[in-house]
Amino acid sequence: MDTSVFADIAGSVNILSRVRGRVFRFFRWRRHIPEYVSWDEARQRGFDSSTFAINEDDPRRGFARDAAEEVQRLMDSHGVDFDQARVLLVQRQMRDNGIDPETGLPLDPRAVFPTVNTDTAAPPAVSS
Repeated sequence: MDTSVFADIAGSVNILSRVRGRVFRFFRWRRHIPEYVSWDEARQRGFDSSTFAINEDDPRRGFARDAAEEVQRLMDSHGVDFDQARVLLVQRQMRDNGIDPETGLPLDPRAVFPTVNTDTAAPPAVSS
């Protein structure tokens, strides 16, 4: 075979791999765009409370659909209201990310916390 044929094949493979990479990056990016539940639908599903009032003038799109479905599932399965379901969801997300929901501290035993020696620590400077 002629070397120009190999060069043509190598060039085609290079172009195809670049196009494939761009297509994969595009769809990977698109996968992270959440769908939303409108504020009206959220209100109908009971996603409104005295601590989370839905305002008609809210510029945001609404609830992310996956979060709204998870909150609805928690409300149904645990028999709790919207506020308690949000608390349960945040506590689960904290545990999933290695954070103690009660203290807010990392669960990783390798975590290092800075300590301040209060005996030798200088008082904060006061500016006049």
